Amino acid sequence: MRPDNARGSGPAHPDDTVEVTSPDSRHTIRATPGGGPEPGSLAQVKLGDRGPIELLDTLGQGGTARVWRGHQRSLRRDVAVKMPLTGGEARTRGFVREALITGWLSHPNIAPVHELGVDDQGRPVLVMKLIEGQSWEAALDSRDRAEVGGAADLERQLRVLIQVCHAIELAHLRGVLHRDLKPANIMLGAFGEVLVVDWGLAVAIGDEAALRTQRAAEATELAGTPAYMPPEMAAARADALGPATDTYLLGAILHEIVTGRAPHRGQSISETIEAAIRADPPELPATVPDELARILRRAIAREPIDRYRTASALRDALEGFVGHHHAAHLCDEGERHLAIARGDVGARGHDAFVAARFAFMQALAAWPDAPPARTGLQATLEGMAERHLAAGDADAALELIDALADPRPTLRDRAIAMRAGKADAARELTALRDVAREHDLDVGRRTRSLIFLLTAILWGGSAFGTGVMVELGELRLNHEQQLPFMLVMSLAIYGLLWLKRRALLANQVNRRFLVGAAIVVTTDVVNALVGRHLGIPIASSLVLELLFTLLVLVCFAVFVETRLLWAPISFAAFVPLAVADPARVMIYLGLAILASFSTLAWLSHTAPRR
Repeated sequence: MRPDNARGSGPAHPDDTVEVTSPDSRHTIRATPGGGPEPGSLAQVKLGDRGPIELLDTLGQGGTARVWRGHQRSLRRDVAVKMPLTGGEARTRGFVREALITGWLSHPNIAPVHELGVDDQGRPVLVMKLIEGQSWEAALDSRDRAEVGGAADLERQLRVLIQVCHAIELAHLRGVLHRDLKPANIMLGAFGEVLVVDWGLAVAIGDEAALRTQRAAEATELAGTPAYMPPEMAAARADALGPATDTYLLGAILHEIVTGRAPHRGQSISETIEAAIRADPPELPATVPDELARILRRAIAREPIDRYRTASALRDALEGFVGHHHAAHLCDEGERHLAIARGDVGARGHDAFVAARFAFMQALAAWPDAPPARTGLQATLEGMAERHLAAGDADAALELIDALADPRPTLRDRAIAMRAGKADAARELTALRDVAREHDLDVGRRTRSLIFLLTAILWGGSAFGTGVMVELGELRLNHEQQLPFMLVMSLAIYGLLWLKRRALLANQVNRRFLVGAAIVVTTDVVNALVGRHLGIPIASSLVLELLFTLLVLVCFAVFVETRLLWAPISFAAFVPLAVADPARVMIYLGLAILASFSTLAWLSHTAPRR
């Protein structure tokens, strides 16, 4: 908490309307308090070692008041305790008026008032929030000269000023003018708080505010801080006071932010006041951005009608500039990353593209119409799309192209052509894979091996056993006995093929196998029926069966895989024996089937995976 003025002022001189106690034009000139509410009956605030508020040490002292650090026992907290230095009805009235206004203007950017009362000696006491921090004036004065006007410092100080504008917006809405806005009357808390203090010169421009302080029309005496004063205050023109008066003071603070000094200077207080009355257009350093210079010149225009009419209008302008300024900084960052990305085709270049895109998008979020951000984002997205096209990733390139506000037609055409080409290649690859699968021996390999083995055992074993029984004279070989045997074997093999139909229909190899097996079984049954019907000797019929089965095995090996020719070779070894010795044809048929189909089972089982 600071005292009511930076370094003090005293009571009004008997012969003059004002008293100036310091040659520094950044100090407040205070008129003799008049008008406004009477102090009335104030509750007593007990101070002292045993009271509810214990005074600890002095925080500051001005020309009219002293501020103490106090400890409020009931809430176990430290507070700021403000008391006037001198008595008198006028001083007391002014002190109470300031307390009432400050307490009424409840806002996060206005220092809260906890209590207003009198001590045991009848002196008014104002208990307020203790602000741990420093005045904005101290913060500005502590800046390095090279830092003034720099990008980082400028944005930081403007954000403080925007917070001050919020507080003044509320005051104007309540019908109150501050009239003494300056960095010395703005406190910066240790945790980012921005608080407007010292409402001792506040006047009312509304009826409700007039119940707490004097009306602006009654403030006919010179008051304020000369270095920051608007012309109407310097000329004591009470009729010209209004919201534009405070916007001028806000503009004067802006002047100090960008130049390091208040707008009005002089060798004496009177010279400074004359400079305030003239209100010459400011001479600004060339480093001040044009947009901010326009805002500043309008804020401290000589005539109130030429200024921002409200604090909110000035705040909007400042927020717009901060957004633009921040966007410009982000654009610079984006351009730096973009330059790196263009020169590096590796991972570092990719990361730089991503960083550039993020920077430009953030710039557009701060300033949606920022031309450099739009241009930079366009160049970044096009560069990223080109990089993806070079890597053959058409889908990623098209995704980036779709995000462009104005994509180059040739860029889109290249990406579409590449994607179409990749689609054609993908379709061709799929077709090739389908063809490969159709001829893949590994598909259904175990099923075929199982069927071959079971056929060898069931058909070959049964035929061999039948031949042995015929050889031993226990069975007579004729069509009546062969036909039921063939029908039973055929049904068994057909059943096995039906059970494994899903695997046998999976690709062309298996379908050929299925067709070949069906042809063998069917033709053997047909051969038996035809032989019986035509009266062909059973031995001759079985030799025909041998020859036809051999033919089917050869065709299967030729059309499926040549390594399977070992099966018909093993089968063919028994054909001459059957022709030379028809009486044992059933034995040779069984051995031929056992040898060939066991070979097929083994070759299928050991076929290499593809």
